[in-house]
Amino acid sequence: IIPPGEKTCDFKACGMNKQTPLIKQLPPEQITKCSEPWKCVTVVIKTARRPRLVLRLAQSIRDSYGYDLPISCFDDGPDNHSIEIQEQISQYPLLNYVVGSKENYGIAEGRNMALSLVRTKYFFLLDDDMMFLETTEMSVMIDILDTTDVTVVGGEMVDRANFASLLKFGYFGGTKREMAYLIGTCDRANRTVPNYPMCFQCDLNTNVFMARTESILSLGGWDPELKILEHKDIF
Repeated sequence: IIPPGEKTCDFKACGMNKQTPLIKQLPPEQITKCSEPWKCVTVVIKTARRPRLVLRLAQSIRDSYGYDLPISCFDDGPDNHSIEIQEQISQYPLLNYVVGSKENYGIAEGRNMALSLVRTKYFFLLDDDMMFLETTEMSVMIDILDTTDVTVVGGEMVDRANFASLLKFGYFGGTKREMAYLIGTCDRANRTVPNYPMCFQCDLNTNVFMARTESILSLGGWDPELKILEHKDIF
């Protein structure tokens, strides 16, 4: 435990990780299944003047599933994208592409802006350079949120490092640290998800996750002071 008074944090998410309980199945009367993903999931993206990558992601969703998903995308200013780009954006009716009034909002503040525009009960956080594949199992993530008390469901990327890990706070090996993350420890802890034995309970995941919109909004989202390297902040 970090000694009191030596380090304080007034951001709401700082106290989120405290003796995390095991995941529980919701009682039947509390379960409402999402059968139409476009009505309950919005993709959230922060980009930095890279609209072509956002368009590529939107097209990959259409190609993989045969339908569009709502996308809330926030871009740095100025709003001077070419007519060609604006016309391509208009080809995706569910893509809400918002350009800010200033340059370099930073990843955290930009994500908060995008999240504030979400009107579905879940959001799916992605980076702008990611793509959907036909094997993308979004339905599993939705079902876990529908049927358990989980707040965040993390995913894995193809051919990319997996940062799913357990978090520890305090002292490690006699050296004081504020936080350490232990990659590859989730499966060894053997904390599985009810009805999904291939899924493990973790404290941290890469920036590919689906979450309950209201829960993350109630935490204040991401710390807006973080311009980069925000990966562990929301956890």
